[in-house]
Amino acid sequence: MATPLRGRAHLRGAPISAGVHISGVCMSPWACELEAGGLLRRSPDPDARGTLLSLTEDGEEVVGLLRRRLAELLGRRLVGWSAPEAEAFVAGLERFVWELRDELG
Repeated sequence: MATPLRGRAHLRGAPISAGVHISGVCMSPWACELEAGGLLRRSPDPDARGTLLSLTEDGEEVVGLLRRRLAELLGRRLVGWSAPEAEAFVAGLERFVWELRDELG
């Protein structure tokens, strides 16, 4: 759930839940758990009655660690690719998925 938040100031819950293909009802307990773990911050949405979500500094670090681990795993699978190439692949794949989700609605 945290990846859609990486590098973004604040997002409402609905785009995040849609981005990871879970309902808002299912996302709420996950958000509570991430917040309790110090990885997620909630703040009032000044434009609506809802809540904005953002990663804390620790949350950003955890997402970065997970991305690096994925890049390492892919690097082992993509024989002959350097670590920077694998990291670029992960970033490009993430971008592709987000653009595809945007296109598909």
